[in-house]
Amino acid sequence: MKYPYFMTPFQGLWEGKYFVLSSPLFWCRKPGDIYEVPKGFKTDGASIPRLLWTIAGDPWGKKWRRPACLHDYLYSIPGFNRALADRLFYEAMRGEGLRGTKAVLMWLAVRSCGWMFKK
Repeated sequence: MKYPYFMTPFQGLWEGKYFVLSSPLFWCRKPGDIYEVPKGFKTDGASIPRLLWTIAGDPWGKKWRRPACLHDYLYSIPGFNRALADRLFYEAMRGEGLRGTKAVLMWLAVRSCGWMFKK
């Protein structure tokens, strides 16, 4: 198995602007290092202003919807290290096949603006 990888599909239902997981989302960074986003978690995907969709792409694009959900969840955990959450977002995007340049741009976006959304 090539690491990192998502162990489960992205399943859920729309509730307004949020996607609510109908089953847990598991991501394996490396052997024994597994993260779980619980069933019922609400995500708004990669929070990209609509104007930037032409550059960055659809925030619900296949290659970053699961990484964005993981990132949103990690940001929701009180005291979770923001720099680590941002790094894991980058690693998860690369694991999903997002090319390096776009993954770096997305990582830079969360590093520079993510503090506004960290709980």
